Amino acid sequence: MNRNQLKAVLKINGYTEESSDADIRAVLLSASYSKTEVERALLTLRQSEGLQAARADGLHTVFYSDNHLRPSEISGLLGIDIDVNFQNQTENRHTTNSFSLFEGLFIIGLAIVCAAFGIFMYMYINSIGVFHSIVV
Repeated sequence: MNRNQLKAVLKINGYTEESSDADIRAVLLSASYSKTEVERALLTLRQSEGLQAARADGLHTVFYSDNHLRPSEISGLLGIDIDVNFQNQTENRHTTNSFSLFEGLFIIGLAIVCAAFGIFMYMYINSIGVFHSIVV
């Protein structure tokens, strides 16, 4: 549903897009629109036409090109104001992806203990090595 279709439905019923939400809701519900379609129509009517054009350009950039989005385009697509600071993002990424020397040594030590345990269990089950029986 686009803005022009909604304007036409409202004009046929004697209303304009500046009419109250209750009047528009009543007209659209009487025209067999579902509740979600009515809410979507109200959002469409309340948005400025420049915002719709910017949103269409942003969606085209997202889906049909390899270009990066500017923070203003992201804000326009989401419909909220956000502050994107790329410096903070790169700093956070480098600090959260690294692990300490202790963690690395712990992982290596745990791997060695697990491997030794596995080898000794294999030797015990098959009675070989230090677990073989001595026949006299």
